[in-house]
This record gives sequence, C-alpha cells and structure tokens, in this order.
Amino acid sequence: MKVILKYILAVIFFLLLSEGIVRLIGIPLFPNAEQSTERSEPSEYAGFDPKYGPYPIPGKFQVLFTNKWCQVTHNKDSNRITRPISDIIDYTRKPKINIYGCSYTWGTGISDSSTYPYLVQKAFPFYNVQNKGIFAAGNVIAYLQIKEEIRRHQQPAIALVAYASFHDQRNTFNREWAIPIKESVKSVNYDNPTSLNDAINHIDTIQLPHALILHDSLCIEYKPLAGNLFPFSKYSAICNLINYYINYRNEEETKSNEVTRKIFFEINKICKQNGIRLIVTCIDNDKNTLGMQDYFKKQSIEFLSFGVDWNDKNYNLYPDEHPNEKAHVIYAKKIVDYLAKNP
Repeated sequence: MKVILKYILAVIFFLLLSEGIVRLIGIPLFPNAEQSTERSEPSEYAGFDPKYGPYPIPGKFQVLFTNKWCQVTHNKDSNRITRPISDIIDYTRKPKINIYGCSYTWGTGISDSSTYPYLVQKAFPFYNVQNKGIFAAGNVIAYLQIKEEIRRHQQPAIALVAYASFHDQRNTFNREWAIPIKESVKSVNYDNPTSLNDAINHIDTIQLPHALILHDSLCIEYKPLAGNLFPFSKYSAICNLINYYINYRNEEETKSNEVTRKIFFEINKICKQNGIRLIVTCIDNDKNTLGMQDYFKKQSIEFLSFGVDWNDKNYNLYPDEHPNEKAHVIYAKKIVDYLAKNP
C-alpha cells in the first residue's frame, strides 16, 4: 500500500512540476469566453443565411460596442449604407465599386458615415460604392458573393477584397478558429427568435461554408464546425499545450494559407473572365499578410497595403482591436489615392 501511495505522490509531483514548467515557458490556459457587452436597439441587426453564415438584417439600429453607441443602417440588399438614405441621386447607372471583407470593412463599433466604404463613396460620387462586408467573414465569402453577383448580372466594375492573415483559418474553419467560436456561445442561450440566434443555439449542427482543395480544384463544402476543446484546457497548461498540438496537426491537414491562395486565384480568374478589376486591400501588416503580397505579385493581382497597426490604441477601439474612425479614414485615403493614381 505504501509503495502504491509513493507512486501516486510521485505522479502528482511530476504533473505539478510539469505544469509549472509549461506555464513558465509561456503556455497559457485556454481563455474563458468573455461575455459580449454588445447590444442593439432594435434587438438584433444580424441574421443567419444558409449560404454565407451571419449577414446584416435590413433596417436602422443603434448598436452598443465597447461602451459606445453607433448608428448602423443596412439597406434592402443587406449591405451597410455608403451614403445618406435621403440621397435622391440615382446611383444605379453608375459603375459599381464593391468592397468585400469582414467586420473591419463592415465597420464594427463605428457609425455608418465613418466606415471606409462610406468615405470612399463620398470621395467618388461618380461611382456606386457598395459595402459588402460581413462580420466574421473570410475570403471564401467574397468568392461566393462575386460568383452570385456574376450569376445575376450584377457584378461591379471594381472589386476591392480585403485580406488579412487571420482570414486564412476563417476560409477553412480550421480547429483553431472553430473551437473558440463554439466555446464562446456554449454558456449563452439566445432567446430572441432570429435566424442567427437559432444558429448559435445549434452551433454543433449548423452547416457553414468550408473551403478546401480537392484534386487541385477549389471546393466549398457546407458542414458543422469541427472538433471540441481538449479536456481541462481551461485549467491546465499541459492540457492546453496538447490542444495546441491538435490545432497544429489540424492545420497541417486543412492547409489554410494554401487554400486562401487558391481562393484568390479563382477570384482573379472569374474577375478577368467577367471584366471586373480586382484589387486586394491588405488590412494587416503582419508577416503572413506580407507573404501573401508576394503571391499577389506572382499572380499579377493588384493589391495595396493599409499598413495600420491595430495594437496602437490611436487606431483601435481599445480594448478591442477593431479599427476606429481614424483607421477607417486612413483606409479610405489609401483607396482613393490609389484609384486616383491608377484609374
């Protein structure tokens, strides 16, 4: 009995020592999901679309984000407005500039008139600028949007597609992106009867667009988010280290960056086939985003870099990293200057 007890104590000591070492080398616990303080009046400004996932619900809303209220208006096409609703000028006959992206394009935390698509429209009244940004979207969503617009003969003259390296995992819904989403909604029950809340309440079964390469072709599969958090990762750095390793192996399988390159290859191809000028706007300046710029050069894809540091409190919605009004002004100026020099 004493021998067994010694072994048990030895194992406990080894585990505690290992836990301490793992924490000392910088491996954290898996973070508990922060409860969002965001709310809107009317109650919901986002819905769920079976093809794209979350999407803007048409209407006018007041949205609270990082303790600040902002005006959010979506038109009948579920696009955030880029000009006053009272504007009586007919833009339908003007050449379109569609700006595709995620919440950084849509404009999380800032009012309609401060978003960079709105500012681009203000600078270019001879264009019909559309904000096609969708919260939490990757580039696969832009690909699906452009394909649908071509099918409906509603394609733009210019397509500005935002890219940052974090879009890679959104395109494949790899485990590193999927697990935090699932964990963040587990402890919340959304009672309001909207399509998005229903989807969140059934997060383990809803079908979302996953991009992958199959036989050298881009494929889009609709399936549930994969994987579950490794047990006790919120309490043990060792367990979270194992979780990291599982993420690493999953990324080896999904090859998110390679898939993103294929997405842009296909976007570029369909744009050329349909007379659309494609310009990629790089909204981050990290190493992986800069690496994609080398790919764009090789593929002769136009791109420009916004080059704003989101960690700078002067340009983000601190403590959140979404760009603030100052950053959106810089984004708009970069686009306006580029198009003015390269008409």
